[in-house]
Amino acid sequence: WYQRRVHGEALRTNRLHRTSSVARQVLSLTVTPTPFNRSTPVLVICEINEDSTLNPLCNKPGALKGSSLVFSLEDTWIEGSVRFAFMRPDVSKPVFHFWIHTAFVKASLTLRKSEIDGTHKDPKNKKYPENFQIVVRFAKSMS
Repeated sequence: WYQRRVHGEALRTNRLHRTSSVARQVLSLTVTPTPFNRSTPVLVICEINEDSTLNPLCNKPGALKGSSLVFSLEDTWIEGSVRFAFMRPDVSKPVFHFWIHTAFVKASLTLRKSEIDGTHKDPKNKKYPENFQIVVRFAKSMS
């Protein structure tokens, strides 16, 4: 009964589903080490979740820098739940993707292989090395 009471109270006061939304400017995304060869163009698509519909915010190509693939996104502002999907032109589904909510991010966010949808299904490191990661850098928050 306690769980029903607490859950019911949270629903009545809208505390269970409401998360304060914070607008954030994305500076860059860095994929290290890149799982793509130099001839494969890769795009990052940033989509915001509005009313259960994904609306694209940006569609940017990456640039190879050493063993990393870097996406410069300085003109991209995000707010709320956002999906970053990494696409190749020859594949209709994302190669890998991840979700974030702007209320829970700081100046940067590092996602390890096990935290990224699509890469976590490679436990034997055949497609993605064990040290695979994505770093998302944000501008300083105004709040």
